[in-house]
Amino acid sequence: MDRRILPAIILLILFFIGLLPLSTLLFSPLLKGGSWGIYMEAFTTRNSLNLLGRSIVLSTSVSLLAGAVGTPLGLLLSRTDLPARRLFAAIFTIPLLIPPYANAIAWFDILHKAGLSGILFGFPGVVFVLTFSFYPIVMLLSMAHSRAIESHLEEAALLHAPWFTVIGKITLPLMKFSILLGMALVFLLSMGEIGVPTFLRYPVYPVEILSHFSAFYDFHRAAASSIPLLLIALLLMIPLAGGMDSTPITMKGTSLRIPIEGKWRSILLTIIATGAFLVLLPYAALLHSMGTGNPGEVLQIAGDSLLRSIALAGTGATIITALGSIMGYVIARRFPMSGWIQAIVLLLFALPGAVMGVGIIGLWNRPITEWFYASPLIILMGYVARYIVLGVVASTAGIAMIPSSLEEAATLHGAGTARILTGILMPLTGRFLIAGWFLSFVFCFRDFDTTFLLQPAGWDTLPVLLFTYMANGEPRTVAGIAGIMALSSLTVAAAGLITTGFLRQWRT
Repeated sequence: MDRRILPAIILLILFFIGLLPLSTLLFSPLLKGGSWGIYMEAFTTRNSLNLLGRSIVLSTSVSLLAGAVGTPLGLLLSRTDLPARRLFAAIFTIPLLIPPYANAIAWFDILHKAGLSGILFGFPGVVFVLTFSFYPIVMLLSMAHSRAIESHLEEAALLHAPWFTVIGKITLPLMKFSILLGMALVFLLSMGEIGVPTFLRYPVYPVEILSHFSAFYDFHRAAASSIPLLLIALLLMIPLAGGMDSTPITMKGTSLRIPIEGKWRSILLTIIATGAFLVLLPYAALLHSMGTGNPGEVLQIAGDSLLRSIALAGTGATIITALGSIMGYVIARRFPMSGWIQAIVLLLFALPGAVMGVGIIGLWNRPITEWFYASPLIILMGYVARYIVLGVVASTAGIAMIPSSLEEAATLHGAGTARILTGILMPLTGRFLIAGWFLSFVFCFRDFDTTFLLQPAGWDTLPVLLFTYMANGEPRTVAGIAGIMALSSLTVAAAGLITTGFLRQWRT
């Protein structure tokens, strides 16, 4: 196969799994007797505008706080000489691996024991939980970009100014794109969150989409209500698309290490250790509550849903890794349109799950495709559309480190594109692909919004079961299910770290 047609094939795949379902949102309300009035109502009714305004204020607050926490934390953990940086980075990443509403349950559990659970409800509590859940996005992007800054840029500045000034004048401006990208992703993920606002009793706009579909069975009104969120996502991501062509997802550099000495070393270590303790505290309390209840009964309730979650997440992660390896190759080698491929996969990741779910339903809920819509394949399509970016990032990171001369030599000996990918690049990037598989598994496993809308009868997953019990179950049962979910996610993440670490040592 000619490598020059790979970008066209990839764009066709992305159009089929993501962009085509989204396009149905623009036209489905006009079908089967619909009218433009449905669109206007989604934009202009007092209730809709009020909820949309609430969601925008909420998401803006969360993204600003996540940027304020994640950026300095990323710098400290990636560029300084403080001890145990990798351990602290792993701990601070944990909230991203757990569903946001499971984080809300964990914090509610610990505050309830202290008699302070009331402070978690309403706007401040939702902002706190979502910031706690999403700040690792900004932190990880800051870590990646700060490591990519070439040392000579900072060395020249250090001849004339101290490190504090260099960070403010050189380092942070060079990291601007990644910081803005991280904050935009946090904004959009917060905008689409349903579980946390529902649990903490704060009405937001995405719940209206969910209610139109699941409570009133009005798909066309749900589709029309999804359009404002789709437009907001496009308005945020399109300006960033221009910078993606010149700033790839994976960046390499030889950065300087920032020395921390004297009292500042003790102060920063104390702050980071305290932060790590606060991150672990709600999960420890959640696991304690799980142990004091009846674990056998909770496991019996959640067992089938847990097995379904594992099967779906494993299959979804495998598909994501396979497709992501091809897309990562195109991006790492800077094929034409690679910047737009990055932009599309990031857009699909950042879109609210409810928007993606409604779009997929509009496309596939037809008599001719009933066999697909009524099967778990529909859930897998939602997983691949939303989380393909994870496989792309992992593959790009690995392939960018392999000299292109290996491919050129293979081409001279008659190897085709498929042989180069499967015989050279995939074996050499094995640990990156395995890391991407584990990360994709965790995100598919924790997915709620898309799964809740797309699940066929009898295919409820553990996140959906937890959401159901949040409204009607006993607190100990809810804590137990949340504990199983948190423990499962952390076990998979730990297995991924151990496996990739072993492969790294084995190859060296």
